[in-house]
Amino acid sequence: MNLTAGAPSPATPLSAGSRPPELTPAFAAPGPLLLWLLIQLAALLLATLRVPLAASGPEPADLYALHIVVIVQIATAAALFPALMRDWVTTTMVICSTWPFQLAGGYLAALAPSRIASVAAYVATWLLALAIVGRALKGNRSRLLASSIVLSYVLGDVLLRYVRVEFATGNGWSWLGSWPAASPIAIALQWIDQGCNEAELTVAGVTLIVAALLAIALRRRRSDGNPVRSPHR
Repeated sequence: MNLTAGAPSPATPLSAGSRPPELTPAFAAPGPLLLWLLIQLAALLLATLRVPLAASGPEPADLYALHIVVIVQIATAAALFPALMRDWVTTTMVICSTWPFQLAGGYLAALAPSRIASVAAYVATWLLALAIVGRALKGNRSRLLASSIVLSYVLGDVLLRYVRVEFATGNGWSWLGSWPAASPIAIALQWIDQGCNEAELTVAGVTLIVAALLAIALRRRRSDGNPVRSPHR
């Protein structure tokens, strides 16, 4: 009598260098994506419910709905992009999820569709640049470092301009008034208020190119540091 009949066959051993099958990150770890959606929803609700964000804020507050949504999207993506956009599937989901909130914010602010579309394209370009960089990062330390650097870049220019407006006296900060918008938030807000110009389109393109070059350099450095070993050794 064959006792092995009907017994499950043993698992096939993995060959050298192969990886075990994994679930798609969007479904294996939905936490970052869910957090991303909730943060965008909270930003839109702030404008929809006309929650005052400052004592002398604009009235009605929903006229700045798209401003609030875009600021939250860019800043949140800078902080979460290593965990949020782990592959091209999740990157596509993240980019597409921004459009309904931007459309709703633009509708509340009574902006022209062309203005909303241009801002949405800029935010999508920024997210794509982050995804390219994120794909080249390996290890928690490199991801945390990259997130810190990107978040400092995103918020630094905006915070400097806020400090100048609120606290600066004299001409010591006059140079900042003529300094072109450097961070994605400042550029996006200018696109909402004034439309895009050639200089800012150039900055958006350069950002994407630099992100691609940085990702290529990181991948080459990692591949040079980890040569492929022969399975017969």
